[in-house]
Amino acid sequence: GIKITTAVVLFAVIMAEVRGNKNATISHRTIGQSVVRQAFAVAALSLTLVTLAVGALRILNPEMTGDQVIFEVISAFA
Repeated sequence: GIKITTAVVLFAVIMAEVRGNKNATISHRTIGQSVVRQAFAVAALSLTLVTLAVGALRILNPEMTGDQVIFEVISAFA
Protein backbone atom coordinates (compact mmCIF):
# COMPACT_ATOMS: atom_id res chain seq x y z
CA GLY A 1 0.00 0.00 0.00
CA ILE A 2 0.89 3.64 0.08
CA LYS A 3 2.60 4.60 3.31
CA ILE A 4 2.04 7.86 5.14
CA THR A 5 5.44 9.16 4.06
CA THR A 6 4.58 8.67 0.39
CA ALA A 7 1.24 10.41 0.85
CA VAL A 8 2.89 13.33 2.65
CA VAL A 9 5.46 13.71 -0.14
CA LEU A 10 2.70 13.72 -2.77
CA PHE A 11 0.72 16.26 -0.76
CA ALA A 12 3.79 18.50 -0.39
CA VAL A 13 4.45 18.34 -4.14
CA ILE A 14 0.83 19.22 -4.94
CA MET A 15 0.87 22.13 -2.48
CA ALA A 16 4.16 23.42 -3.94
CA GLU A 17 2.63 23.29 -7.42
CA VAL A 18 -0.50 25.13 -6.29
CA ARG A 19 1.59 27.82 -4.61
CA GLY A 20 3.84 28.14 -7.66
CA ASN A 21 6.97 26.99 -5.85
CA LYS A 22 9.64 25.23 -7.86
CA ASN A 23 10.59 22.83 -5.06
CA ALA A 24 8.47 20.98 -2.53
CA THR A 25 9.50 21.34 1.09
CA ILE A 26 8.59 19.67 4.36
CA SER A 27 9.72 21.28 7.62
CA HIS A 28 12.03 23.66 5.75
CA ARG A 29 13.73 20.76 3.92
CA THR A 30 13.59 20.41 0.17
CA ILE A 31 12.33 17.09 -1.17
CA GLY A 32 14.67 15.63 -3.77
CA GLN A 33 13.45 14.91 -7.28
CA SER A 34 14.27 11.22 -6.93
CA VAL A 35 12.00 11.00 -3.87
CA VAL A 36 9.22 12.77 -5.77
CA ARG A 37 9.60 10.36 -8.71
CA GLN A 38 9.52 7.36 -6.38
CA ALA A 39 6.40 8.64 -4.64
CA PHE A 40 4.59 9.19 -7.94
CA ALA A 41 5.69 5.76 -9.19
CA VAL A 42 4.37 4.04 -6.06
CA ALA A 43 1.08 5.95 -6.31
CA ALA A 44 0.66 5.17 -10.02
CA LEU A 45 1.46 1.47 -9.58
CA SER A 46 -0.86 1.24 -6.59
CA LEU A 47 -3.71 2.85 -8.47
CA THR A 48 -3.10 0.55 -11.44
CA LEU A 49 -3.03 -2.54 -9.24
CA VAL A 50 -6.26 -1.61 -7.44
CA THR A 51 -8.00 -0.80 -10.74
CA LEU A 52 -6.95 -4.10 -12.30
CA ALA A 53 -7.99 -6.05 -9.21
CA VAL A 54 -11.43 -4.39 -9.16
CA GLY A 55 -11.89 -5.17 -12.85
CA ALA A 56 -10.81 -8.79 -12.42
CA LEU A 57 -13.10 -9.35 -9.44
CA ARG A 58 -16.04 -7.76 -11.24
CA ILE A 59 -15.53 -10.20 -14.12
CA LEU A 60 -14.85 -13.27 -11.96
CA ASN A 61 -17.57 -12.57 -9.36
CA PRO A 62 -20.54 -11.02 -11.15
CA GLU A 63 -22.79 -11.70 -8.15
CA MET A 64 -20.86 -9.15 -6.05
CA THR A 65 -21.90 -5.52 -6.23
CA GLY A 66 -19.43 -2.81 -7.18
CA ASP A 67 -19.33 -1.55 -3.60
CA GLN A 68 -18.52 -5.02 -2.29
CA VAL A 69 -15.72 -5.51 -4.81
CA ILE A 70 -14.17 -2.11 -4.09
CA PHE A 71 -14.39 -2.76 -0.34
CA GLU A 72 -12.69 -6.15 -0.70
CA VAL A 73 -9.90 -4.84 -2.93
CA ILE A 74 -9.15 -1.80 -0.78
CA SER A 75 -9.23 -3.92 2.38
CA ALA A 76 -6.82 -6.43 0.88
CA PHE A 77 -4.55 -3.70 -0.50
CA ALA A 78 -4.34 -1.62 2.66
